[in-house]
Amino acid sequence: MSEKMRWFLACTSLAGLGLFVAGFTYAQPPEFSFWGNLPRATRMLEYSPAERTEPIPLVDPDKLAQCRVAPGDPLVLIRNGVLTGRGQVGEIRAGWFARAGDDRLVFFVPGGLPDSVAVRLDYPFPQLKDPEFDFFVIGDHEVRMLPPVERLPVGEEEFKKAALRAIEDGIIVPLDFPSPKWVEGRPHIPDLPDAVEWLRGKAEPVVLELKLNNGSAIQVMDCDPFFVRVQTADHVKPFFLRGSLDYFVEIDGSCYMVMRSGKASSGMWGYSVYRLQPNALPELVYSDGSWST
Repeated sequence: MSEKMRWFLACTSLAGLGLFVAGFTYAQPPEFSFWGNLPRATRMLEYSPAERTEPIPLVDPDKLAQCRVAPGDPLVLIRNGVLTGRGQVGEIRAGWFARAGDDRLVFFVPGGLPDSVAVRLDYPFPQLKDPEFDFFVIGDHEVRMLPPVERLPVGEEEFKKAALRAIEDGIIVPLDFPSPKWVEGRPHIPDLPDAVEWLRGKAEPVVLELKLNNGSAIQVMDCDPFFVRVQTADHVKPFFLRGSLDYFVEIDGSCYMVMRSGKASSGMWGYSVYRLQPNALPELVYSDGSWST
């Protein structure tokens, strides 16, 4: 084969590869929001602490461009753990409220939902222990709830090992207990047997088995409201997370776990979304939290 022919074939192969790459598009990952809140967008608000403003529509193009979502973006609403309807991002509002944490707020009002779905026009200021909340998946995605295929009771020994591990890893903290020990002005975990017995009396743990779309399985122990244990097939040691498990969602074939968490007697609350994969530890992909009095 001549040198010219080799050059021609190399060029045409690269050109074909370039056309293939140019024509291939990667799916955009989903954006998430609890209650319509856009916490990262508050950095653009420059208000004086002396000024308090009611939420007003955000119309400045430069400020709208700093939001993770835009009016008209498609969304799916999951309300109280039920896939409720499809719509789109409506008006984005911003304001400065007189409250303890996150005074500055940027949030959107959903639109285009079914007529049977009531839409709040004010920001609700969620409570830590309130399991009834709106969760939005924003973007053009396939979304479905992913119920566990199996629920297994937790035996005494299994629970004991899980509780001890959660305490040792600091997932459960001294102030979670009604009567923590105080040593030199600092709270400490009660004696471990007493702590485990108290946890067993406060929670009814269950092991949930999920079947992913690739045929693999993930086990999750839910010890509401204290901790969640995730066990994947590819990791010998389980992974512990603090908080309450609410539900699982499948988005574009990937499994996500929605949780709430907080710190006892502190006024702190938070929501989180973890991606669960059979060959990796839980991946925190979104979180939103605050504190209030």
